[in-house]
Amino acid sequence: MLFVCMALNCGFRTYSGNMPVLDRQLFTGSEALTEADWQSVSRSDICSRSIAEVLSQHGWEKKGAAAIGLKLAPDNTTVDAAKLALLGAWDKEIVVQAKKVFQQAAENTMLEIDLPDLSVFRCREGDMWSHYVPQAAIKCKYTQGGTTLTEEELAAQGITEFSVRMVTHLSKDCGAKWGIWLMATILIFPLCDEAMKSLAEDTSNPAWPGIKLADGQLAVLPSGKSVLGGKNWGCPVTPILAPGAPWEAAPGPLEAKEVRDACGYLLNRGCLAEALNSIESLQKRWEALLANPGLVQGKAAEKLWPTAGQGLPERPTAKKGNRNTVCIPG
Repeated sequence: MLFVCMALNCGFRTYSGNMPVLDRQLFTGSEALTEADWQSVSRSDICSRSIAEVLSQHGWEKKGAAAIGLKLAPDNTTVDAAKLALLGAWDKEIVVQAKKVFQQAAENTMLEIDLPDLSVFRCREGDMWSHYVPQAAIKCKYTQGGTTLTEEELAAQGITEFSVRMVTHLSKDCGAKWGIWLMATILIFPLCDEAMKSLAEDTSNPAWPGIKLADGQLAVLPSGKSVLGGKNWGCPVTPILAPGAPWEAAPGPLEAKEVRDACGYLLNRGCLAEALNSIESLQKRWEALLANPGLVQGKAAEKLWPTAGQGLPERPTAKKGNRNTVCIPG
């Protein structure tokens, strides 16, 4: 059995066996896949650009979406790593009062953010949340009455550099009719990305609170039957593969169950974001957490990918310092 496990102190709660799971009808197909099928969704790596190439070949219109990339072992029969790619454009411009993030900002100062490419939200292997994205990587501006403010005007209002992050989890709207969707929450933080990393060890936790900028749903593409020759192989999504060796040199077949399990264990890593509405509430929450390290707890997602126990099994803990380990017990 494959386990995705992180040495990150994420504070995930143990999920009980009665957690709501995805509709079993999503996993009923049993058509066999061939080496040629796997080759059709293979690339040399699982970076966002490679994954986007595959999606574009199958009708993706560059709207906001998510996809799974799997890095195979040298024998191509097991999975070494799973990665979530966030792609395409957020569906609309985000406009909020700057005062929501910076207390001294004028009431009529607005922060306008455009996200034409969600790949700026890069996720580490095994994570369903992005790193902290610096303001410089985001297309944004501050305005008053439609006029863009200068750096001097921003400084006078106490507006400094911010960072953003996306946290995702399986949506409650997933189902046999609609497919697999993620609920994505975009958070903003009143500190730059480097300051967020050094603020506390717990800020690496996806449940570390931020101010809500926006939320919405992202389809996980491609769907199970839209590629691989239209075969219903019992998985509602098709991951993009990075083989560890040429397919013709692999000693044995890649089993569909191995791929399904890898997708499931990654998608079950999601948790609900703690999204607050103002800088005042954020400061109070941060003060409490900084005074009591280790209290950050990830809340259970709305649905889980079904496993043998109908819930999230225990994940072995990687050794300290090995923060990106994907553990596959023998």
